Amino acid sequence: MTTIIISRNLLLGALNRLRHATGRDQVLPILSDLLFETGDTSLTVTAYNGSLKMSETVPLPEEVTHDGTPRTRFCVEARTLRRVLASLEEQPLSMEVLGYQVRVQHVSGSFLLPIEDANEYPSSFPSVTDGGTDPRHLRLESPGLARWIGLLYGSMPRDELRPALNGILLEAGEDGRLTLAASDGHQLVRLRTAVKTGGDPARFVIPRKVVDILRRILPKTGRADFYFKEYGDGQRAVGQFSVEVDHDENRWVSLAFYGIDGRYPNYNSVIPASHNICVTVDRRGLVRSIDRLTLFANCSSLLGVFRVTASRLEMKADDTDFGLSGEEHVDCETTGCPLPLSFCLQLPRVVSLLRRLTAGKVKMKLVDQTRPVILEPEPQPDVEEVTMLLMPMLLSD
Repeated sequence: MTTIIISRNLLLGALNRLRHATGRDQVLPILSDLLFETGDTSLTVTAYNGSLKMSETVPLPEEVTHDGTPRTRFCVEARTLRRVLASLEEQPLSMEVLGYQVRVQHVSGSFLLPIEDANEYPSSFPSVTDGGTDPRHLRLESPGLARWIGLLYGSMPRDELRPALNGILLEAGEDGRLTLAASDGHQLVRLRTAVKTGGDPARFVIPRKVVDILRRILPKTGRADFYFKEYGDGQRAVGQFSVEVDHDENRWVSLAFYGIDGRYPNYNSVIPASHNICVTVDRRGLVRSIDRLTLFANCSSLLGVFRVTASRLEMKADDTDFGLSGEEHVDCETTGCPLPLSFCLQLPRVVSLLRRLTAGKVKMKLVDQTRPVILEPEPQPDVEEVTMLLMPMLLSD
């Protein structure tokens, strides 16, 4: 018999994070289970949903020795165990692995859960360490990665026809400098950082489901280590990837996933190299004005007309079906061509981009009414360069 002593908070925290990869596949019922693997000083819990494998290593109490305890692998249904642990207070738990059950004892009672054979748990997911060659490695600090994901997250699409867009492109050059980009075809966010990363050159897409998990589990301290092997002709980001997120010295989460099959578009080609007009405006005042204007826009398009003059940015929206119309203006500083310039943007997209920034002011860079509108924070963050792009709608005379 194997007995495991573990903190309730640590175990429940691990189960809550692993729920993002717990499967509900009726063809393989065991994917609704978690795989437990014991060690001398830690317990590893794994979840797998058929496309994403996620595991967390939880340290066991130092004052309790597990040396000489038989190694054990077993599977337990995730949902029931998580709900029971959520009803308990923080305390040491004792998990006794019996023949076909696991008994969990707490200060006021105990409960039994059936276990399944761990040999039936899928083990075909490839590892980046397979194949005899060392994977490439890229190390990022968790706080920085979390902030960058927050800037890019709202620009990722759910496009079945263009799977390569369904994620965040990560590029690390030979000099270690990092670029991240996300685009749905209507808006684009590119972030360049001058902070050199540790590791090898890289260019791959982090799939949306992995980004969803990272933005929830990235800690305020620590690091994220990417390990990857890419295959193909250099034009396709296909291969095996894994991410290890350190929460502290003894606790980490690992995600293993497949790369996205496809080539990410050349996003730099749509960013204008120069501009004729630069408008600097208060970001919070602009957000408030656009929020009010959205109430008067046509609900099917939510479009607004922007007009740049020498000292004001004027905005207008209307819904002729219901007789609604609204106008707003904010003071601005304009450099470049003094002639009025009008263009049309979808209002919620503008607000979404502006709210991801923290700077007090924002710059709008324009070439003409047919070219993309560039939004940049003023000033730019330290050692970072944020570029946001919106495609305008054409206006008829």
